Amino acid sequence: MNLQFDLSEMEFRLFRDFIHEKFGIYFKDEKRSFMRMKLYPRVMTLGFKSFNQYFQFIRHDPDGEKELTRMMSLLTNTETYFFREMPQLIVFRDSLLPGLRKKKLEQGDKNIRILSAGCSTGEEVYTLAMLTFETGSFFWGWDVQIMGLDINEKALDTARRGTYYERSFRMTEPKYVNKFFSPNSGNFEAKHNIKRLTSFVYGNITEPRTWESMNNLDIIFCRNVLIYFSEDKLKAVINNFYNALRDHGCLLLGHSETLTGIFDKFLPERYPETLVYRKKCPGNNF
Repeated sequence: MNLQFDLSEMEFRLFRDFIHEKFGIYFKDEKRSFMRMKLYPRVMTLGFKSFNQYFQFIRHDPDGEKELTRMMSLLTNTETYFFREMPQLIVFRDSLLPGLRKKKLEQGDKNIRILSAGCSTGEEVYTLAMLTFETGSFFWGWDVQIMGLDINEKALDTARRGTYYERSFRMTEPKYVNKFFSPNSGNFEAKHNIKRLTSFVYGNITEPRTWESMNNLDIIFCRNVLIYFSEDKLKAVINNFYNALRDHGCLLLGHSETLTGIFDKFLPERYPETLVYRKKCPGNNF
């Protein structure tokens, strides 16, 4: 790419520090060329003569907030696929859902609330919807909501449409594609049977206002998102998860992510190839 101007070290640090403070995501020094490549076409499209002008626009212009959302769509990775990290999904289907159903029936509560934080283009949300539907345990009066949350509006638009290329199904058994998707112009569109269980919202998991309407969640999935966070932001996000979960609710992280030595208000439960964090609460165990 031939650049009329470069992203200087000082400009890179302006963007990096601002993004870290706002979203918790930290770009290491070696990500400077990545940021330059991703943002340069947008800077040119808007007619700015430097990255600093673009930064000042985002920070101070009345339209800066909208552009900030666009910028984060360019900088965040949306690569994902259905049925990712299957051992965790097996635990979700075979252990967490049956236990949750039993407890809910004892309490006379037929509401299930599941969140995928950092849902990207929605494959994880639809995967959870398929597995929940397949159990056959949540019909006849149950209200199941599986929500996706992300800062990337472009990815969320894809999730809401529910239409995916064949590549997204590379780890999906054909029976799920046949049962839950319809062919659509060479792609596959989610059917109503799982779409009705899902919703997608824009939100920043580091900001308290995102969580004002998120409470009494039963399960939170946040997989391969927190690896990009600094430790102080990580603690703040985990605390948000803790407050949003109902008593004894569950948190599932990516295999390379851990709460050990970071946050002690969750009890780790070990399953084959999977670790589930259960919210500690006074009283009896779940």
